[in-house]
Amino acid sequence: NIAALEVMRDNRDRAARLMGSVQAMREQTGMSLFDTASWDLAHKQVRDLLGAIAEGDVAGFDEGHSMSLDEVVAYAMSDG
Repeated sequence: NIAALEVMRDNRDRAARLMGSVQAMREQTGMSLFDTASWDLAHKQVRDLLGAIAEGDVAGFDEGHSMSLDEVVAYAMSDG
C-alpha cells in the first residue's frame, strides 16, 4: 500500500493524507479498493508506524479525508 511505503520513506504526513483520502472514499461510496480485512491490516500497519492511537492524532489524516477525488489523484501522482 502506498501509505505504508510513504511511512518507510519517512513521509509520515503524506501517508496520513493518503490514508485519510482512502477512508473518505470508503465512507462516501461504501466501496473499497481492498477487502475489509486487507484495509484494516494496512490501516493498522500505517497507524502503528505513525505511532498514532486515534485518527485525530495524525496531522494530515483530516486533510486527506477532506480532499476531492481529483485532489487525491493529483496528490498521489505528485512527489508530495
